[in-house]
Amino acid sequence: MSTILITGGSGLIGRALSRTLRQNGHEVRHLSRAVLPRHSGDEYPTFRWDYRKKYLDLHALDSLDVLIHLAGENIGTQRWTPGQKERIRSSRVDSAHFLFDTIQQQQITLKTYITASATGWYSDQPEDTPHTESDPPGSGFLAEVCCEWESAADRFEAVSVRTVKVRTGVVLTAAGGMLPELMRLFRYHLGAVPGNGGAWINWIHLDDLCSLYTYLLESEQLSGIFNAVAPEPVTQRECMHLLAQYFRHKILLPYIPSLALYAALGQRARLILKGSRVSSNKVVSSGFSFNHSRFEEALNNLLVAR
Repeated sequence: MSTILITGGSGLIGRALSRTLRQNGHEVRHLSRAVLPRHSGDEYPTFRWDYRKKYLDLHALDSLDVLIHLAGENIGTQRWTPGQKERIRSSRVDSAHFLFDTIQQQQITLKTYITASATGWYSDQPEDTPHTESDPPGSGFLAEVCCEWESAADRFEAVSVRTVKVRTGVVLTAAGGMLPELMRLFRYHLGAVPGNGGAWINWIHLDDLCSLYTYLLESEQLSGIFNAVAPEPVTQRECMHLLAQYFRHKILLPYIPSLALYAALGQRARLILKGSRVSSNKVVSSGFSFNHSRFEEALNNLLVAR
């Protein structure tokens, strides 16, 4: 059993991961930026921190084995103004540097550091060959953030802490994120294919993501970078047509012009209009098994079987 501290533990992924880790016998704690310590429904011990003010309740570090860094400003909810871009970057990068500095100053013997990262690391231009973990970063804002994010994690590796970077794709869950937004569109008969529909969605079911984090934590021989994406990505076109079948709706507007999306969303439109394939072969070859490999089956699990 490990004692695990999670940043971003009150978020959608953090809550689900906390439950999985507890079920596997681990002790789970959360760091929170709330004014007062708050608890999730499962009442995990919660400690105050604020990386901007260089503050962390040091009781959170008592007998600590594993630090999982999930915290980060949502990239899809607001326009990417200069101020929002800095919040997105700082919440991931500056917070990671602060965590490292604090761990070092307190002389904590940390066994494992696991950080979220994103498939935004890769070029978002369509390519025939899926991206692997050894590929160089792409260009643009998201790739730059991912580079800084992962470089901050390298500081842990440099002091002999086992370090794992989890490049995560689109997380599928009925409780939040992309899927409920698309469902809302189809309920109002507004489903449509964005752009030319050829952009790839590298997705992963929330349950598989939690299982993967747990697997990487418990497999002490593993370190480095792993893509957290299901083995079978889908294009935007395939995604929208599968949802249309679920709702028994016709897609009334075959395609939304790219210019219209850029006008409405600004640079965030790249999240929808751009995307190349990402491979999960490395984590599968290491011994991990996905419970939800096919997009249609994952939709059925989340929307029909619940």
